[in-house]
Amino acid sequence: AQDFPSAGILRLARNYRSTGTIAAAASGFIGAPCEVVRPMGKPIVAHAAASEASEADFIVAAIEDLLGGHDMLAAGRNAGDANAGRPLGFADCAVLYRTDAQAAVLRTAFDRAGIPFMKSSPASIIDHPGVNAILDALNATQAEPGAALVARIADAAEAARRTDKADAAMLGEAKGWLSALAASDPVAGDPARLAEAVALSTEADFRDGRADRVSLTTMHAAKGLEFPVVFVTGMEAGLVPFSWGASTFEDEATLAEERRLFYVAMTRARDRLFLTRAAERFWRGAVRALPASPFLGEIPQDLMTSEVTTRRKARPARQLDLF
Repeated sequence: AQDFPSAGILRLARNYRSTGTIAAAASGFIGAPCEVVRPMGKPIVAHAAASEASEADFIVAAIEDLLGGHDMLAAGRNAGDANAGRPLGFADCAVLYRTDAQAAVLRTAFDRAGIPFMKSSPASIIDHPGVNAILDALNATQAEPGAALVARIADAAEAARRTDKADAAMLGEAKGWLSALAASDPVAGDPARLAEAVALSTEADFRDGRADRVSLTTMHAAKGLEFPVVFVTGMEAGLVPFSWGASTFEDEATLAEERRLFYVAMTRARDRLFLTRAAERFWRGAVRALPASPFLGEIPQDLMTSEVTTRRKARPARQLDLF
């Protein structure tokens, strides 16, 4: 505008992705004009759980309800209310969080429920507990002549299961990453090259948009993506918006960036949006009670509901065979 003061300005105010409810809530939150194109659809669901574990269980139950259940390959047989025109699958759902530390309890809940998921973040896999456990087991065994590296990784994963270095979900995830790297052209089955590839790889490198799995990802990593169903977790002051101190901001620019990030998270959703929080969560070394995010109060109440019907029945925990 400064270089070409006579040029006209065209504002792209139409939102073709999200329902009218989600588009109106998101645009109103940042004070931007928005021309609603799609029907209003379902209201945004706000859910307050007692703990971060209960928050994760609610998300599991909501996904099962939307998909009509997933036992015995039943996932996707019911289109639910979202994504009309074709059945919902696991890949149609995403769980977004502000910090990567929030993913651990979600992974545990999804693994316990038997829901397939993939975690995508810019974090290096070299610090992943499952990767370290398998590599330790791999280095501790003598390779038999002619043994393929992929097969050795599978054996190392089995050995790592007998240790307490990582849980089954992490080991299964790490085994998949390491096997893919071992079979890649740059590594070509060479253990030395595998170590180099691990040092250079991130979790996001293994994201497969075709896989029918729920996506677990940070808000930052979700930019540019979209899903029929989105859960934004950790809607508490100190997390959303993120703050190192009290839930107040002296830096207006930082707060503005946090607002834009939450807007991005909301607008990843096409059909259904869930905003969840926990009354207490393990945060910075201790269990803390955090107040609700002030951002929740800026969403018009007529666009939200605190009720959601989930038909999930209690069932004993079960462990998947990841190997």
